[in-house]
Amino acid sequence: MKISSARIAQIRLLASLGISLVFITACGGGSSSTSQTPSVYIDFPASANGTSVVDANNHFVKFLTASRSMEVLPGITSDITIDASNNLIKGGSHNIGSVQLVAGSGGSSIAGLLAPNGTMMASVTSGTSATLANTNTTFVAPGAAGSGGATGSGGTTVTGTLAACKGVVYPGDTTDPQTYSYDAIAQFDQCAYRATNDSKYVLDGNNQCTVLQGLIAATNSSFRPIYCSGNSLIK
Repeated sequence: MKISSARIAQIRLLASLGISLVFITACGGGSSSTSQTPSVYIDFPASANGTSVVDANNHFVKFLTASRSMEVLPGITSDITIDASNNLIKGGSHNIGSVQLVAGSGGSSIAGLLAPNGTMMASVTSGTSATLANTNTTFVAPGAAGSGGATGSGGTTVTGTLAACKGVVYPGDTTDPQTYSYDAIAQFDQCAYRATNDSKYVLDGNNQCTVLQGLIAATNSSFRPIYCSGNSLIK
């Protein structure tokens, strides 16, 4: 692999300023390397909360980089691990859910603990160990009934005309959670808007669709949204 002329010019400029630059050029199947110390916790770059993952009760858990185990509190780990595809694995073999993006406050997207049926899971501690339990909590869009206005994503009930939107199952491509979750939130926004005629759901849906459109373009993804049309929610 050759170094570009622009890179050579940059190196010469740094050298003229007395700054030494150490770099490794990889060819073939190699990769570049740095001496940075690995993070203690797994980071979720698409989430506004970084390494923290919210549960059904708006409590946060983290996943250790070395063991990939779920940590509820410092020193309290669990029988739950996370694999490279963000699946939650219990006892080393049983897939019980996944970490996916859900709606946070202020239109942000945050990582949450979701069961296969789309409901959020709750962390449960006992002594010095922890695990996850199923709940009836459904993640909802910011400002929706039951959201509580907290940093997290859900409430145990959705009342009034929003009841029809509780527990909706996303019918599209769920191969990439980091992508389809935006369209899944837009699905709720569309349902909520049609049920209440409240424009705040259109605003949130437009925000979700804008982020999704940018993500698709940046990653050259083949994902095709169902509830978003470009940057706009399909009302």
